[in-house]
Amino acid sequence: MRHHDITRDIIVWIENNKNSNLKISKIAEKAGFSKWYMQKFFKERAEITIATYCRLRRLSAAAISLRLTGASIKEISSNFGFDSPATFATSFRRQFGITPAAFRVLNEWPFDKMLPRLDFDLQIEEVKPCIIKEPKWKIITKSDNVNDLNYLINNDSVNCFYINIEKGKSIYHKNEDVPINFSLCSSEKENDKEEEWLSVSLSSPVTELEKVTKFIYAGLLPTYGIIRRRGPDCIKVNKNDSNEVIITEYKIPCSRVEF
Repeated sequence: MRHHDITRDIIVWIENNKNSNLKISKIAEKAGFSKWYMQKFFKERAEITIATYCRLRRLSAAAISLRLTGASIKEISSNFGFDSPATFATSFRRQFGITPAAFRVLNEWPFDKMLPRLDFDLQIEEVKPCIIKEPKWKIITKSDNVNDLNYLINNDSVNCFYINIEKGKSIYHKNEDVPINFSLCSSEKENDKEEEWLSVSLSSPVTELEKVTKFIYAGLLPTYGIIRRRGPDCIKVNKNDSNEVIITEYKIPCSRVEF
């Protein structure tokens, strides 16, 4: 168990510092290991070299940044510790088979070549995602404040909210920095067309939405190799006995996926 905890602590530290070109010697120093033992220790437990893990996590995070932000490719390459946009583009194309510019404008967002965070492994084992079909719902009202959900909820009905990313020119180092708004859905269909969603049952306070989305996008979607289609995510919420707003389901628009 101690070795598992050490490995998890190393992975979390890498994740929190992936915005730089991490050196193995620096990671080893943080863990209190020699560089040689650090590489041996990590490979035995993670089944991937630490250098490869760091590189692929930086590329995976950069791929998310390409889709969620309007930052230039030069800014993104610098933010994730690449020496130059050319170096970044070469590494990106080698991993994803496409240039960063082309990846950014794909109609669908493939997660199959992204590397999930290894510290999410236990959480991923616990959830049982499934594919469902649902239509789009008409929108009643919008808010950019997560705290407003408490006042928008009707305790006598199912409450669904679309989550919309407000794509800007700035680069975002953390999920919580990406501006989003919430659209309360009615029970009236926008149209009769049913679309596919990846549905994940949860029981998380809405105040932990940032943690939930981080788990979904950096853990679950890459693990299952989901192809995400365009459109907002959707959360289903209700209030518990303590009057807390709880996320009971998180849905991601997707193309057909076989489990």
